[in-house]
Amino acid sequence: MNLQSALYRCSKDCPRWILDEIRLVKVPYVNFDLQSCCGYLLLHKDLVSDIQFIFQKLYETKFPIHSILPLSDPKFWNGQSWCDDLSMNFNNSSSFNYRKIGGKNKLSTHALAMAIDINPMQNPWIYQDKILPKQACYDTSQQGTILKESYIVDLFEERGFFWGGNFNEMKDYHHFEKKIKSYEKYFEEC
Repeated sequence: MNLQSALYRCSKDCPRWILDEIRLVKVPYVNFDLQSCCGYLLLHKDLVSDIQFIFQKLYETKFPIHSILPLSDPKFWNGQSWCDDLSMNFNNSSSFNYRKIGGKNKLSTHALAMAIDINPMQNPWIYQDKILPKQACYDTSQQGTILKESYIVDLFEERGFFWGGNFNEMKDYHHFEKKIKSYEKYFEEC
C-alpha cells in the first residue's frame, strides 16, 4: 500500500493543503485471535512518531484491535464516498476521514488526520439514548474495550492526546485526538 492508493477516492472537497500534510503509517497490532498483524493509518505528519510509539507499546502488551484499514479500503466504499459507518460496523480502527463534525459546520479532527478511532464496536459513541455503531455495546469485560484507568488511555494521554471517553456531554470511547496548535481555528470546542 502507498499513500496515493490509501487516499484513493478521497472527497474532492478535501483541500490540497490537508492532503500534503498526511502520511501513511504502517503499525503493528495484535488482533482478537492474538495474531500479529500490520495495519495502515493516514495521519498528520506531526503525529507519526507518537502513533508509532503508541502502537508499538500496544502491540507489546497485546492490546487486541480488530482491524486497522484506511477508509479507502473497498470494504468501506458505499458507491459514492468513503463511509465511516461501514468502517465502524466492521469494527475497524481508522484515522483520516475528510468530514465535518456530525450536525456542525466545523471540520472533524479526523478531517485533519489528527484523530484515531479504535475498536468502535467495543468502544461506541454514546449520547443520551443514541449509540453508534448501532450494534455496539460498551461492556467493560470485553476484550478491546477502553477504560478510563486503562494502559491505553494513559499511553495516549502521555503523548498529548485527548480521549473521547472524557467528553462532557457525550462519550466517544473509541476516539483519541491530538490537536496541533497551528490548526486551532479549524477545531470545534469540546
